This record gives sequence, structure tokens and C-alpha cells, in this order.
Amino acid sequence: MRCLALVLALAAPAQAETLRIGGTNDYPPYLFRDGGRVVGMDADLMSAICARGGFECIWVELPLEDLLAAVRDGRVDVAVSGIGINTEREAFMDFTCPYFLSDTFTGSFLARDPGVDLAAVAIAVGTQSLYEKAMVQAGYRTLPFPNETQALQAVVDGRAAAFFGSNQVSNDLAAQLAIVGEHPIRTLGPALGVGEDADVLRRRLDAILAALSREGQLAAMQRAWLDTDQGDVIARCSAEIPQA
Repeated sequence: MRCLALVLALAAPAQAETLRIGGTNDYPPYLFRDGGRVVGMDADLMSAICARGGFECIWVELPLEDLLAAVRDGRVDVAVSGIGINTEREAFMDFTCPYFLSDTFTGSFLARDPGVDLAAVAIAVGTQSLYEKAMVQAGYRTLPFPNETQALQAVVDGRAAAFFGSNQVSNDLAAQLAIVGEHPIRTLGPALGVGEDADVLRRRLDAILAALSREGQLAAMQRAWLDTDQGDVIARCSAEIPQA
């Protein structure tokens, strides 16, 4: 398991509470590398949360499969990277209010051969992702990889016939492939994931999210990264949120 800890350059008070943030850095527009820097909606969001909450924040880079296990086992405090809420994940994680509401969105099929028969081949996917789940539920054969980048590379190299994942994938690998279809993904939307026994932390994160949402900072991040503006989105969350 590859694990790379990156300390955020944030001014924090003495004795600041440490917050270990786990992320998989290959999921645009939420979290991805750009010229050696980790950027995206979740990078901006967690930077604002760490500043508002006075946390000393440490980033831990993990593949999605290891990231979800790390939250469950308490090796990281918060999971990000556009983590969608679904019933399987709720069995071992708790979630904040979603910071983008979307009960259905689409993923894209990519392939070298525009005429590929998707029903006849194994589809390369990121393991334990919502995309893998959607393919299994739809009856497709899947070929799991630790992350979307490796799944795309397998198609480029000819080790897999097609890929299914985020329709916002934009990199040199995706540019070598053709979009050959789309498929719906169902989730309540992306949220911050914490361990089942971290109710105090979840409520604290929800309070900070509520403040960022009321002040318009969350909407500004949505406009910058998701090309949308859902206004005070946290105000529409059904969970009880204390005032920050």
C-alpha cells in the first residue's frame, strides 16, 4: 500500500488538533494532481475547513480501496475525493451533509475501439468506486484497478478493452481514447466521510460546512470546480447542524 503524507502549509495555533485527511489524488474535479500540485474542489474545501477549524491538517494519499479501509480502521480522520454516499459505505462510515446535491449523475465509457461491444468485454474500473458498483449492478463484467489512472492505462496498453469512470476525467491517457457511451450513477452526492465512532468530529465538520455555505464560500467553490451554484446547499441538508 502506497502512503504519502503531505503536510498542508496552513498557519495553525500552538497545540492545534491534528486532522488526518485521506484522499486519492486522481479524481477530477474533486482531487487531482496538476503540475505536481494537488488541486480540486476537495483541496479548496479542506483548506477552508482547516483554517476555519484551527486544525493542523495532514494529507495522506491512498488508493480508494485503502482509503475507505483507513477511515474504518481509524488511520485517517476524514476521507475526501468526491466520496459519494451510498448504503454500502454507510455500513462502516458516517458522512457529513453532502456539499453537492446530485441523486443521479453519469459516468463515461472510454475505449480505443469506438465500435467495442461493451456487453462482451470486461470494463476497467477503479476498485470499490461507485463506478464499479454501477457496472456490477448493470450486469457488466468488470476488471478492477486500484485507481482510475491505472484503469485508463490498462485500456491504452491494450490490457482492457474499455474503461468506465468519471466523465470529467481529463488527462493524457483519456485523450488517447474515445467516449463510447454513458451510464447513470446513483448517490446522494459527495460528502466528507468519517469513522462510525467519530460523531463529535462529524458534527464539527457539519458546523463548519454550514458556515462556509451560509457565507457563499461553498457556492464559489462549486462555481470554480463544478460549473454550478446550488446556493446555501447545506441549509437543505436534513441533518441537525449546530451553528458555527
